[in-house]
Amino acid sequence: MEGVDEIKLRRCMQILKKNHACMLIWLVLKDRLSTRNLLNRRNMQLQSINCALCQGTVEETIEHLFLSCPFSAQCWNLVSVDIENQTDMLQAVYSIKTQVSSPFFFELTVLMTWAIWITRNNLIFNGIQPQINTVKEIFEKEIRILSLRAKARSVAAFDLWVL
Repeated sequence: MEGVDEIKLRRCMQILKKNHACMLIWLVLKDRLSTRNLLNRRNMQLQSINCALCQGTVEETIEHLFLSCPFSAQCWNLVSVDIENQTDMLQAVYSIKTQVSSPFFFELTVLMTWAIWITRNNLIFNGIQPQINTVKEIFEKEIRILSLRAKARSVAAFDLWVL
């Protein structure tokens, strides 16, 4: 018998199956996302393996990028989520579930992760400086797109997450 979380995960994947955010979260959970840490482990020569978003001296790992980076923490605060002291993505998802009283906690997690990743890539590949407002705009756009696919009775719940 399947657990509730597995059913929700499958449902989320069905809703998001045409969205690249779904692939991103799969790569994150499988430790296959092309962070600077992973590229370095694959012997790619990089100018720096440090996090581009916080511009600190911390290596850009999945956990740092989405959980402990000060910029990411500000992004999570946009949706009233405190990810402080989280060191594992799966544990962070469970923590978010307890903090967010919504049946769409996983969708929220996926879309905020996506918004952070897009912002990071815009900095690295396009030289666009990361801003919290940019993350907010990406998140709102993705939530609106997702709400178009939702059942009519669920649209109001998605609208609550439009910041």
